[in-house]
Amino acid sequence: MATTPKKPFTGFKHTAGPWRRHNPYGVGFEIRPVNGGRVAHLGPRLAYGSIGISSEEEQANAMLMEESPQMLEVLIGVTRALQRVLDQHNPDSIESEWIAEANESVFRATGYTLSEIRKAENQVQLGLIANE
Repeated sequence: MATTPKKPFTGFKHTAGPWRRHNPYGVGFEIRPVNGGRVAHLGPRLAYGSIGISSEEEQANAMLMEESPQMLEVLIGVTRALQRVLDQHNPDSIESEWIAEANESVFRATGYTLSEIRKAENQVQLGLIANE
């Protein structure tokens, strides 16, 4: 019997992805969500921007920022899958440390633990809360 895929939790406080990088002025980069607006600006146009770094480093930073929402989603999914495997086979393995690190990273980025995200997704799936 096929299971209904879980609805992903979208109640994060950050701007929803996907994000795209743009180079509208030929100098620096802007990171914009696909639905409009601007997440960040990298470049010498801002006093606190990336003055003093190479254009290659600036582009690499913009590429990393552009992929951040997708990397967060993948990190959450892979961590859950690894946790299920470890729970069944070897809960005391060294990989458990990676799970703890991933959980801390997700929390620092979102303000939510993986278990809080899972609980919210379950509540959305059951119709107990609206998906923001």
